[in-house]
Amino acid sequence: MSPTVRVAALTVGLAVVLTAAACGDPTVQSAAPNVFIDQPSDTLGFFQGESITFRGHAVDPEDGPLPSGSLGWFSDVDGALGVGSQIVVSDLSSAWHRITLLAEDSDGVLGSASIRIVVQPAPASVIER
Repeated sequence: MSPTVRVAALTVGLAVVLTAAACGDPTVQSAAPNVFIDQPSDTLGFFQGESITFRGHAVDPEDGPLPSGSLGWFSDVDGALGVGSQIVVSDLSSAWHRITLLAEDSDGVLGSASIRIVVQPAPASVIER
């Protein structure tokens, strides 16, 4: 499956998880993967255009550690960011972002973890005389 198709599938999965969680659907929580965002830390700040490394992993109760291809990264501001246990992004919009790592196990059960980061406008260049 191409990365674009995989991101689209995980985007749909994230919408299902968020909708089911809001409705109190207990089936979403059953045997869901445990998802961890290793980098960056919650509430860190970055400048627009700066390269940001996102790193995470997931462990499923039945499957064990999940492969990199089953992990998708999303921003509530900019949408799908990429697939994999590590991605580097340098084009986030200037705003507070909720970054979500979504993991899908072999049964199609989804788990997620989220952090918040802030991306600020890049500082103006200093002109030396």
